[in-house]
Amino acid sequence: MKPNSLLLLLALFVCCLLSTTVYAQLQNKGFWTRNLLNYRSEVRKEDYSGYLYRNKSLLLQPEIGYAIGKRFLIGLVGQYRTDKASTQDILQGYVERRDVLYGAGPLLRYYLPIPDRLVFMPEVFFVYYQHKSTTLHYDAVLLDMSMQRYNSIGAGAFPSLVGFLTRDLAISLTVASLQYYGNANNKSFIVEANPQHWILGLEYYFEKPKKKTP
Repeated sequence: MKPNSLLLLLALFVCCLLSTTVYAQLQNKGFWTRNLLNYRSEVRKEDYSGYLYRNKSLLLQPEIGYAIGKRFLIGLVGQYRTDKASTQDILQGYVERRDVLYGAGPLLRYYLPIPDRLVFMPEVFFVYYQHKSTTLHYDAVLLDMSMQRYNSIGAGAFPSLVGFLTRDLAISLTVASLQYYGNANNKSFIVEANPQHWILGLEYYFEKPKKKTP
């Protein structure tokens, strides 16, 4: 995310905390949903060597679940990730790699109020992925192309700050994340804390039906 986007996220959180005096009580909630988004773009260039690096990535993560008591939420998570990286220099020509991952799995969240309208909500999840990786090598014309498909197992931890705009509507900001991916070819453990990796979320909580009194 770019600096202007980060300032916008922080401004939204401040507005969230100042805009209302009400907050959600988890024991009154039933179903909930959350949608997470991160997009980032990076360009590096070395004039003396003619080296050029570009990278674009997108994360979409919809979640749905149910609140259990005052502290826990369970649910299902879907995840779609794309990553496109390319390098270009005099010796190697143009090389591009595209990765697409999509999958789903269970999740668990914990609800810890800080002040009334701000909540710390860490979550852990497990995902079964389909992973497609394509590598292209150009030098004026296409010289080589390779493609791989494989299944991956992933796990992640997203500690998020959630600010309630109303009793039911909230925004979340995840400033750090831990993720693991593993398949037959390789394994990777990723820790992301760079502001470009911050994840924005929009959440909605549905009230439980009120019990009718006789």
